Amino acid sequence: MEQYAPNVRWQVDTTLKVLTLAGGHVKDEYIYTLIHLISASPDQHAYAVHSTFLALRENLKQEGLVLFAMWMMGEFGQFLMQPYADSTLTAQSVSGADILRIIEDVLQNPKTATKIRDYALTCLIKLSVKLPSELVPQVNTLIMSQMNWPVSEVQQRSAEYLALMDAKFQAKRQEFVKAIPLSRRAETLAKSKTGVSGAEEEPERTISPSGAGKEEAKGSDIKKEFADLLLDIPQGSAPEPESKAVPASTINILEEVFKGIGTTPAAQVPTPNIMPDLIGFGAVPVLAPGPTAASVPTPATAPDLLNLFPAGGDLAAEPKKESAVPAPAGVKVEGFADANLRIEFEMDHKDAGKAGERHIVAAFLPLSGSDITSLNMQVALQKHVKMVALSPATGTTVMGNRSNTVRQEMRVANTMDGAKPIAMKIKVTYTCQGKAASEMKLVTFPMNA
Repeated sequence: MEQYAPNVRWQVDTTLKVLTLAGGHVKDEYIYTLIHLISASPDQHAYAVHSTFLALRENLKQEGLVLFAMWMMGEFGQFLMQPYADSTLTAQSVSGADILRIIEDVLQNPKTATKIRDYALTCLIKLSVKLPSELVPQVNTLIMSQMNWPVSEVQQRSAEYLALMDAKFQAKRQEFVKAIPLSRRAETLAKSKTGVSGAEEEPERTISPSGAGKEEAKGSDIKKEFADLLLDIPQGSAPEPESKAVPASTINILEEVFKGIGTTPAAQVPTPNIMPDLIGFGAVPVLAPGPTAASVPTPATAPDLLNLFPAGGDLAAEPKKESAVPAPAGVKVEGFADANLRIEFEMDHKDAGKAGERHIVAAFLPLSGSDITSLNMQVALQKHVKMVALSPATGTTVMGNRSNTVRQEMRVANTMDGAKPIAMKIKVTYTCQGKAASEMKLVTFPMNA
């Protein structure tokens, strides 16, 4: 289609028609190509996003169209809130509430694929700086609604975006979600295309000695070049670009938003896939009371700088036990303490299980004498630590008189046992005396324990 398309608008209209009829059967590379062409044609941004939104309203079940629409609305959503009219299309302005309603329908559909959820969440964080301020709380609510989705990648992305939505990071967020610059391929297309009305120059094609065009390589080339254009290419769909130093501005933003984790100097931090991981840092296993579904493992390609939420292992929930969890005799570490609550972690010795595996029990102890309710703990493991098994917490209420003990048991595997210690970041939320509390803490166990 790209070879014989008379102009960009014809290709936009034709691809949209195909996506509305068979969006679930269209290869991702064709969607990436269309995004590439639109990004290289600023005069088509408003037309393309209005046409996409009109098609999406009636075709929410077409996965390819939904994926494409989430990217378009996140990148060019500001044009939707303005009317558009030309010789071929007349469209009224779309309210921010209508845009969010469409995204909500996508997120609330239980059949929505993980890849589309990731795009929808990224769309929301980009729209947060374009929508009226009174709609920002609704954006927060939609992002928060995915915190309990049973895929760790979605949970992680939601948690990170919620952190970015904090009011104190408003200026940083403006810089963080600004429009993605054109890739080399998009710049080449921008130079070769002549406009909407006239016939456009055909992009240069490489012909093999046999005379056949290198069609098989074209799809992979498109995906590689799109690593710079798309914020979230699906995992495994794009080869890693050449390593380069992380821009200082990126480091400063991440350090400002997520403090308390050691970072590596910029000169030593490679970025094998920096654009897809600017906001997505890797899969985060979230440990909370109740059953837990298996997570989707992701390649651990993010640099050490982005190890706030490093890739963890699969979470296998165990049935809830009637009796209290027995604490292993081993090393004790105070993981968290404030005026109301202390959390103690106890880990067994090396020879207590399989090589590299550790049995850990977290005990929640009251300090103020007041009851603690709505207790919840989330855990993010470092890349070299995998979750082997997780049992639900024995309760969500800790009595102030210590008449009960709430514990949570887990088993983890250190794939670099003896070289790196087991470390995890915990987020604890609870209510005490009618006041809600939320704290994060880094917990590191001794190297040779």
